Amino acid sequence: MNTDIPLEEVMILWRPSHYDGGMPEIKAVRHPVQDDQSLPYSDGACTSGWREMKPVEQMTALFQIALGAIIRDGVPANKVREAFQAIREFRQSAWNEAQYAAMSGAAFATARGETLESGQSVLQSENGVIYEVFPDGSRIERKRIEPPTSIPAGTRISIW
Repeated sequence: MNTDIPLEEVMILWRPSHYDGGMPEIKAVRHPVQDDQSLPYSDGACTSGWREMKPVEQMTALFQIALGAIIRDGVPANKVREAFQAIREFRQSAWNEAQYAAMSGAAFATARGETLESGQSVLQSENGVIYEVFPDGSRIERKRIEPPTSIPAGTRISIW
């Protein structure tokens, strides 16, 4: 397994938890790769336009891939992090705290927009209420939860 894949050449392969009853799995490989179809989903350097993106755009896209694999497809976060260790820029500095907030905000905004554009609804938390938001902008209250907790600036919280 290659453990020093440049960001511009990385292809992410994964199998969701809901796919054919198999266990979720993910790996980072150098593109092009001869795929054995054991991991049916792919993204990254195998998609059109990847190599034309700036590195920060590639990292944002990589973050979106990770979030989709974790949230939508049930791949454990620790497996994603382990797989991404093969990516040079990921190991060096790409996901440091200074860049994390901007990339996560961009990734969530893009995913939210794409989901709504596809005609599906999204869940949104606001002041202790979870709403289901629909493509036409309407929303329905789904559940009341504890209001958000304020975290002082500079506090470090590990999500991995």
